[in-house]
Amino acid sequence: MGIRHLIWDMGGTLIDTYPAVDRMIVAVAERHGARVEPDEVARATRTTSIADTMTAIAARHGIERDEFDRAYDELRASWRDDAPPAMAGAREAIAAVRAAGGKSIVVTHRDRASAETLLAATGLEVDGLISVDDGHPRKPDPGMFRLALERYDLDPAESLAVGDRGIDLAGAARAGVAGVLFAPIDGVEQEVPDGTARIARLAELVGMLDTGSERARMLAGALYSPDDPALAADRVRARRLARAYDDIDPGDEEARRELLRRLLGGLGDIDGIEPPLRVDYGTNIRIGDGVFMNFGCVLLDVAPITIGDRVLLGPGVQLCTPGHPLDAASRAGGLEFGRPIVIGDDVWLGAGAIVLGGVTIGAGTVVGAGAVVTRDLPAGAIAVGNPARVVRDAPGAPGDGAD
Repeated sequence: MGIRHLIWDMGGTLIDTYPAVDRMIVAVAERHGARVEPDEVARATRTTSIADTMTAIAARHGIERDEFDRAYDELRASWRDDAPPAMAGAREAIAAVRAAGGKSIVVTHRDRASAETLLAATGLEVDGLISVDDGHPRKPDPGMFRLALERYDLDPAESLAVGDRGIDLAGAARAGVAGVLFAPIDGVEQEVPDGTARIARLAELVGMLDTGSERARMLAGALYSPDDPALAADRVRARRLARAYDDIDPGDEEARRELLRRLLGGLGDIDGIEPPLRVDYGTNIRIGDGVFMNFGCVLLDVAPITIGDRVLLGPGVQLCTPGHPLDAASRAGGLEFGRPIVIGDDVWLGAGAIVLGGVTIGAGTVVGAGAVVTRDLPAGAIAVGNPARVVRDAPGAPGDGAD
């Protein structure tokens, strides 16, 4: 069993917040006539915490701690419009997690709103977020990590925690998750749990992930064996979760969402998904905000399925990524393959529509009931039939003549 999930610390690991914070601390000290060395600040923020560093410098130089707090609040507010960059290698590592069939989950001391603002501004597409708003004590308490494992249905044996401080990894270790210390600055000593790996570049995480399995072959679009024991276990897991979803009280929306977070690879702020929902694995499906899926939808995700924001799926819609060799002898051998499906924002798929693997449907397009989509459809179109063909522009699309 290999590693396929990463549980990320945020500031200083996934997003390069430290340089701006270090400059802020130095600037506040200088405004009060105190000189602090930037290297000293950098080491302190990375080995203790930003809060402890501000407290220590304030006490040493007779500066009111509130001066640092106000400057830090102003800095974080500025990130809404001018966010710090994603750490080098972060995007590649997140992509490798998806290629391994896993999830990237952020565990942070930040409040949810500011964390989501930072993630949106950097364009990093993670699959879940545990924040201080979830009500657990701060790291190194293991509570936030245990919640991440439970909420997103992660096997600790298939997960790694990645952080730039010892407290990021101590809590993970107490939750049964091995850790990786991200230490881009030489000579900064950290007390970490026994067995912790160390990396200087996030790109090194790619080599730690399970990219040679049948699961990885499946997600890469190569021929693979669905009889692989790990894949078979994944399908059983998905079926159990789907059956449990069917049985949830229809009025208990929070229980429904909690179960969908476990079942799916990524879930936005949806309007609702009516049971029964049928999937192959679930973990390769990512759904945006404002999505509604009516009764009896089937999403066969041997390849990634990406559903944008405000998408409507009528009853009985099927998104079918699997394919089989056309050669009978190869097909009899049991091998198959998959091709991804991408549904753009504001798409409406009518009742019983079928979308085959390898298809991308552009934003704002409407697909008529019972249509079979075998090829890409452009944005802003209305398509009907078997095979689906564009018959006209959707209302409001460029060129439809609407004012």
